[in-house]
Amino acid sequence: MLTLAIGWLALTQTGWPGVVNASSGLALETGACLRETDDEPPALQPVDCSEAHDGEVSGLATHPDIGRAYPGDNVTRVWFEQACRNSTTEYLGADHLATTLRARLVVPSENEWNDGIHHATCYVTIADGSDALTGSVKGRADDFARGDIVAIDRLMPGDCFDPAGSTDPFSLRSSDMVRLADCSGTFFGVFFGRGNLPYPDDMPIPSDDDLTDSSTTACSTDFESFFDVESAVGYTFRFWRPSQSRWDGGDREVLCAVLSDEPIDGPYLPVEYPQLHKLGTGQCFRLLPEQADDSLSLDDHVRPVRCSELHSGQMIGGGLFDVDLAFPGDAQARALAQQECRSLFEAFVGIDPTDSEFGEFPYWYPNEEAWTAGDTRYACAILESGLTESLQGSRR
Repeated sequence: MLTLAIGWLALTQTGWPGVVNASSGLALETGACLRETDDEPPALQPVDCSEAHDGEVSGLATHPDIGRAYPGDNVTRVWFEQACRNSTTEYLGADHLATTLRARLVVPSENEWNDGIHHATCYVTIADGSDALTGSVKGRADDFARGDIVAIDRLMPGDCFDPAGSTDPFSLRSSDMVRLADCSGTFFGVFFGRGNLPYPDDMPIPSDDDLTDSSTTACSTDFESFFDVESAVGYTFRFWRPSQSRWDGGDREVLCAVLSDEPIDGPYLPVEYPQLHKLGTGQCFRLLPEQADDSLSLDDHVRPVRCSELHSGQMIGGGLFDVDLAFPGDAQARALAQQECRSLFEAFVGIDPTDSEFGEFPYWYPNEEAWTAGDTRYACAILESGLTESLQGSRR
């Protein structure tokens, strides 16, 4: 039986903001205002908050394993990132992603850890091209609220969006700009998660296949959590994974979104969408974002609609082959399904499929692996974009 992949590969230009290994930054206190030098990595210079500056310390995060040996770059980085995100949210009064500010952190090196430094310094800076800061940013998230047009890497789970220009949605990179949209209307994308990839800092970037698999796993977990579904299998989504340069800089974050090249009707509620094989004869349906006629499987989820609404498919019947029989071979299984579906088509539409405008209708049948496992389902449907009525008895 046909299956549908639930991930997509697209290079990213984003991730949790840079981790700075600069010992001078570890001496700063919460509320200190600062300037970043042009060094690489940048050094942090404290300044009076009444002067023009481009950053402010939003918190210190002390690691709980202070009595243990250095837990490793990857362990400390992931823990400090989350701790800093929490302290920065509390300091600003909102998640930094809801503002134009950028979040950064300074983490102790192994030598510094061994010298007794077990905290990270969390700080925020202005975005590229923004005016310098004056005064403290504490509690002032509203003063730096993001606008309607943001980069994909600034999206938050639950944001619906459209491309800001005429860009094909599937060609978007994570640094591209999108326009926030009302999730109850129509939109081209729904951002639902930021997953962490389970790779240490010193590991070279994996192969495309391995990185795709781990990104799919991370986004599947976020999909299930965000949309409250038992399994992401049968749904489709896209992700932006770290690029080579971001990977080398320690970025292990994957961005996850449902994306479509046609408007999605909101609200997008996957938990309410049944699998194709659970639809009854005569049920009309729409394909979900990214699904294609030639890649739809019986286990994929679709959106049932009234046949008087715009739809892209209608079930015309199905059944089960005798599981007690030996698998007859791919060609024979296909022929059996085709024979059954031709009869169901004629009974439903009222015309032989060879005389119908929908003669090339799709049908599904089991392969040897499915048959052996006891799955002998076959099913038939009509797929055609722009339908607005039931085809039962239409003789079309």
